[in-house]
Amino acid sequence: MWQKTTVKRILKNTAYKGILYIRRYDTVGVKLNKYKSPEEHVKRKEKPMDEWQGIEVPVITDERTWQAAQDSLKNANRKWRSYSKSEYLLSTKIRCGLCNGTVHGNLVTNRNNKKYRYYVCSNRVANHSMPIHCELGSVNADIVEEIVWDKIVSWLKDPDLIEQEFYSKAQHIEDINKEEYSLLQRELDNINKERERLITMFQKGHIIESEFEIRIKDVRNREHVIKSKIKNVEEIIQRRNLQEDEINKIKELSKRYLYTIDHLNFDQKKDIINTIIDEVIISHDTIVIKARVPLEPKTLHMNT
Repeated sequence: MWQKTTVKRILKNTAYKGILYIRRYDTVGVKLNKYKSPEEHVKRKEKPMDEWQGIEVPVITDERTWQAAQDSLKNANRKWRSYSKSEYLLSTKIRCGLCNGTVHGNLVTNRNNKKYRYYVCSNRVANHSMPIHCELGSVNADIVEEIVWDKIVSWLKDPDLIEQEFYSKAQHIEDINKEEYSLLQRELDNINKERERLITMFQKGHIIESEFEIRIKDVRNREHVIKSKIKNVEEIIQRRNLQEDEINKIKELSKRYLYTIDHLNFDQKKDIINTIIDEVIISHDTIVIKARVPLEPKTLHMNT
C-alpha cells in the first residue's frame, strides 16, 4: 500500500503533464558530507523556480486534469481544519496576509455559554516545526464572511462585469503571448536550418568531426531552451481556455441563484465560494479576494 506522501508527490509531479524539471537543487558541498561530522553537513537547497531546467517528456495527463488535481490538493491541505462544531464558509480558501500561514476556524465559548466564531492563523502559536508567532490574532468570522459574501453576490448579480474585466486583461496578455510564440517559432525554424547546414558541411568535409560535434551540441542546447519556452507559452494559452470555463461557471451560478441569492443555505453558499474563489487573504483590517478567474485581486476593508 502506498503512503499518502508518495501519492501526493506523484500528483504534484509535473512530469505527468509533460515537463520534467532538472537542476532544481543547489548541491554545492553536499558530496563532501561523508567527510564531515553531522553538524557540519551541507543540506541541498531548492533553487528559485526560474533557475530550474525543464525537459519535455511524454505527456501522461493533460493540463486540465493535472491542474484540477492541484486545486484539489490545495484545498485538501487545509480541509482537515474545517471539521469543528461550527461551520466556516471560507475554510480551505483562507490564508494569513501577515505570515502566509494557513487560517482555520476556531469556536470560542465564553462564561455565559455564548459562542463566537473566529478565523485564526495556524502560526499564531509557535511550535517546534514552524517557530513563527504570527500577530494576526483572532478575526471575527462573521465579519469576514459577510464582506466576502457581499462581494460574491455583487459578481453573481452582474457577471458581465467580470467577463468584461477578464477579456480586457486577457486580450492584452494574449497579444503578447501570440507575438512571443511567433518569435519563438521563427527562432526554432532558424535553429533547424542551422542544423541542416552543419550536417551538410560535415557530409561534404568542410568541417572536421570534432568541430561538428561541438557545434551540433550547441544547436541542440539552444533548441531545447526554445522548445521549453514554446511549451510554457502553450500552457499559458491553454490556461486561458480553462479560465474561460470559469467565466461560464459563474454565469451558470448567476442564472441558477439570481432570484434566491438571499435565501441560500450553507452548502449552497459553500458551493458558490468553491466555484468562484481561489483564495482569500486576511490581515488586521483588510481582506484580499482572489477569484479563480484572473481578475485584479479585490482588496476590501474591515471595520472590526
